[in-house]
Amino acid sequence: MFSSTEVRWFFNESLPEAVSDWFNLFEPLRQPLRTDYYLKNTDNARMGIKLREGQIQIKCLVAEMGVQYYANAVGKVSQYEKWSFPVVSNEEWSALVARPDVWIPAKKERLMLRYTLGGGFPDRIEMDERIEEGCEVELSKIEIIDKTYWSLAFEAFGPSAEMNLEKTTREIFESKTSPIFFDEENSLGYARLIHDINS
Repeated sequence: MFSSTEVRWFFNESLPEAVSDWFNLFEPLRQPLRTDYYLKNTDNARMGIKLREGQIQIKCLVAEMGVQYYANAVGKVSQYEKWSFPVVSNEEWSALVARPDVWIPAKKERLMLRYTLGGGFPDRIEMDERIEEGCEVELSKIEIIDKTYWSLAFEAFGPSAEMNLEKTTREIFESKTSPIFFDEENSLGYARLIHDINS
């Protein structure tokens, strides 16, 4: 099981160039293009089930921790727990993703930052470095069915996850002012987004 404390925003539009330029000031690393498959779920906006890179992942919202205010942003902070299980075979995987009536493909193009907070403040590290206290920051372009979205997300982990999130979000938003306001209305998780798309 993996526990995290997160804040995320979704916008139903193409990624604005000004936002991309702002995030590139932090020198993020471009990740390989990826397609995740989300289970169609109209009953529960607190749990997401997806197929990702040979695994089935279940991610549950376990606590809503209130609203945080940053420079030019307001976000809903939430705590999640995630379980991952391997798909047994390539044949099983192919059979699962071939069911568009069950699984929704989400194509993702991501820029990412990874910080350790083992020293008490955000310190940039490589994406594959293993750490106990940290936070990842992700700017994504996303295509789901015939809709285009973009998302900014902070995912903190470790025994001090809530504090790690607080320090990293402030580092990003206060060191370089974002060109848009990230509002509370657009602050939600993937489970809520998939639920709303199918409702």
